[in-house]
Amino acid sequence: MVNKQVMLFLLFLALMSFAAASEFSDSAVVEIAVEEYASVVGVPESSGFVSINYLHANVSLFPKEFENQVLAEREVRTMPKADVEYAGDRLFVKWTQPTEAMMKFTINAKVRNANNIVRVPSKISFPRTEPYRAGPFDRDIDQYTKASEFIDITPEIRQKSAEILEGETDYYRAVFRTASWVNENINYSLDTMTEDAVQKASWVLENRYGVCDEITALFMALLRAANIPARFVAGQVYSEKDESFGNHGWAEVYFPGYGWAPFDVTFRQFGWVDPVHLKLSIEADPSEPSVSYSWKASQTKMNINHLTINAWVVSLSGTAEKHADISVEPLRTSAANGSYVPFKVTVKNLEAYYLPLLVHITKAPDLLEDNSRAILLAPHEEKSMFWIASLPEDASPRYVYTTTIEANAVFAGSAESQISFSAGKEYFSKEWAVDTVERLSPHEEKEFLPDLAFECTPVKEYYYRSETAEIKCSLENKGNTNFKPLKVCLEAQCKDADMLIGEKKEVSWLVPLSQVKASDFVISAESRNMMKYAYPKIRIIEEPVVQMSDFRPLAVEYGLDTNLSFFLKSDAEAKNITMDVKNVGYSSISSFSGVREIMLPFNSRTARYGFMDVKLTYYDEVGKEYSSEQRFSIEVVNIPWHVRLGLWIEQLLPFVSF
Repeated sequence: MVNKQVMLFLLFLALMSFAAASEFSDSAVVEIAVEEYASVVGVPESSGFVSINYLHANVSLFPKEFENQVLAEREVRTMPKADVEYAGDRLFVKWTQPTEAMMKFTINAKVRNANNIVRVPSKISFPRTEPYRAGPFDRDIDQYTKASEFIDITPEIRQKSAEILEGETDYYRAVFRTASWVNENINYSLDTMTEDAVQKASWVLENRYGVCDEITALFMALLRAANIPARFVAGQVYSEKDESFGNHGWAEVYFPGYGWAPFDVTFRQFGWVDPVHLKLSIEADPSEPSVSYSWKASQTKMNINHLTINAWVVSLSGTAEKHADISVEPLRTSAANGSYVPFKVTVKNLEAYYLPLLVHITKAPDLLEDNSRAILLAPHEEKSMFWIASLPEDASPRYVYTTTIEANAVFAGSAESQISFSAGKEYFSKEWAVDTVERLSPHEEKEFLPDLAFECTPVKEYYYRSETAEIKCSLENKGNTNFKPLKVCLEAQCKDADMLIGEKKEVSWLVPLSQVKASDFVISAESRNMMKYAYPKIRIIEEPVVQMSDFRPLAVEYGLDTNLSFFLKSDAEAKNITMDVKNVGYSSISSFSGVREIMLPFNSRTARYGFMDVKLTYYDEVGKEYSSEQRFSIEVVNIPWHVRLGLWIEQLLPFVSF
């Protein structure tokens, strides 16, 4: 027999279809080294001589000190020698009467990026009508609400922004909804890259694809159309695919009273970016050049070699601070090969401020959709998401396999759970899984209901399928607002539960389990435009009914050593099954469901009476005992005369033993 542990290990490796999250993303601080350089070469036009009065380079794209980015060191070298000046966020390199035809500058720097988020502790009303008041480190905020060359705000962009944000009253959620829409509806593509500038936001909306700068431009245009300030960030980012840094653009969005929060729509990092985002400049529009030149020369052509940037990680330190708890729960822990099994990932915000998260499924069988989702949690909010895993069909019927589901999120850590599968388990179809997820998924159009302690659990630890279960919900109003009206609903069964400040209540439902397929339920508490969910799960015990049939042999010659065989059948899983065949012996199975053949060696002398008795004992998953007895006929031929005589005497004298 093949070693079972080896089989499990090989299968586990095969099911790890998603790479683990980058160690850079989870680090508390990342130190990045940067080298960038550019040059200009003077070429004589006719005289054969190079004559340059001056060359000035105005550099915007270089390492600087920013929020969450500390400039550890920076050095500028020039060839030939030039004057170097810093003015605000600009670097000026000035050559006067250069003695060489080629002028080059090189910037070497190190920065330390911290893995932090902007902390917004309470709801900011949306739409915003009052003017923006910039803080001491913010320049003119209004310029970031206006149209620019490539962030154009057309009627179509205004219309799309209004559609995305219709009914939204929360500023942070408005920004998050816009980022989600752009990420889900605009495809990343390199087809638009040319030697010219990026395409305008209106073009990206119409064509539904673009590169990172263009996708970011559309995101910013949709926000600015809603009077939300957004600015463009140019820099570099580390790519796990290429294992190197490359040019990249993302956005920063202004939150009144709290500053600028990064949103990388391409990487699906909304409200934060990982510390391998190297920030080099802030711009109102992505068309602004990284370096601009001015010069005065006589009969000399200036050939510009564009800015080259190289970056690499120098060191990592610490782990990102934990702000949330994460858990994974399969809706079925065992299933048949080829089943579709939904699983729930729950994250709970431990902080008193909004928390953006990017949740990855890092280990799993095949999934029916993308393995990552961006979510936004209100202060102390708990939210659940559902995925569907497709289990392998071609697993050997001889074994029970185990696969791991693992979820990970920066600021939350990771969690895992297991699903076992084999040929004898219950099969769950794709249609059932999709319907279950649709039924249990929360409605995102509702705001989170704050200050309501809401917990729902079954009254008993478990119920049998034939019973009626009771689910009880406890509610407590811990805030300073009366919840009127407040409805608590188990699917379509709703009950009024208006609650005053400080009030506690209980509501309950009776659920006939014979009428339901799933053991997972969703219960909502809803007051006006706010909602909160609970996900009670009833442990339903299916009572096994084990039946014996097809006893063989039907006839056997006396004194022959042979095998006794019969079949066991059970629709539900039975455990610790014992079959005791009188005068023959017994057989046992630790657990089974479906159909199983049983074989016992015996000598036909034990069947000389023409029948055999079998006592069957088994248990369900909670230890309840079941038993039954069955007699089956068997014809024994060629019984010697003296044995027949003994049987006849036994019938006359039942107390005589032979």
